[in-house]
Amino acid sequence: MIWQFNLMRAAEQFRHAQEIKAFANACVESWGGPHKLSSEQTKWVEYAERVAEKLNPLSHGYPDPVNDRAFDPELIPMDGPYPESEELPLPYPLLEIERMLEKHRY
Repeated sequence: MIWQFNLMRAAEQFRHAQEIKAFANACVESWGGPHKLSSEQTKWVEYAERVAEKLNPLSHGYPDPVNDRAFDPELIPMDGPYPESEELPLPYPLLEIERMLEKHRY
């Protein structure tokens, strides 16, 4: 079912976003803390935070409690109307991520 697929995809995207944030924070600490970052380090951390934000499904309005839920098929008439559903998109296709990386070198 599409809502189960979307939930699994959103959880995976959320996990990746959290891992990127955690990694960026670990880098900040390994570089001596937020007040000791060079301008290049600061740019890199900001870049990593932007990537994490773009991956986070919460930043894109998922889940919508009305549309992104399970429903009881017994309550749906054979002729419809059927609940709206659509597959949760990937945050960015691979080629777009590569272009973003080229444009926004830190």
